[in-house]
Amino acid sequence: SPSLSKDGSQIAAIEQTDQQKYNLVILQVDGRVLETVPSPGNRFIQHPCWMESDSAIVLAVSEEGGKSLFFYSAESGAWTRLFEAGMDDISFPVVAGERIYFSATFSGIDNIYCFDIKDQASYQVTSTRFGAFFPQLSKDGSVLYYSNYSASGYGVASVKVEEGLWKPLAE
Repeated sequence: SPSLSKDGSQIAAIEQTDQQKYNLVILQVDGRVLETVPSPGNRFIQHPCWMESDSAIVLAVSEEGGKSLFFYSAESGAWTRLFEAGMDDISFPVVAGERIYFSATFSGIDNIYCFDIKDQASYQVTSTRFGAFFPQLSKDGSVLYYSNYSASGYGVASVKVEEGLWKPLAE
């Protein structure tokens, strides 16, 4: 699951070795490996996404107790847990400023949620009948695009960010 840096010069990808070791790999766009970073505690990592300044990468991390969002700081080499999802599934994080949007199953149906780094709060942003997946934001961050699943399959949907549900996850 590769992710192109915001400046277009690097790619973050996940490597699983034949010895079952999980690594975050930073590549130049020509494919040369710049850095191979073992996951913390050899946890299963997936869905890397660059932070706005390209100085850190957000990832979904699976472990025995469930899934979490972590970020890896390229400057310090430190891994930090940002958000714990417990046994609910989370996937495909996308970063916009101080917010991380992602798909999750908290309501029993996949929807788009947001973790606000600054406020340390989480919100449900969409409420769809059959599921919302693969969030993306417009260049200016004002529109959230996502795949809306229906009886006819996946379709493109959008909502202005300020018109989202913004229901606190605790509710």
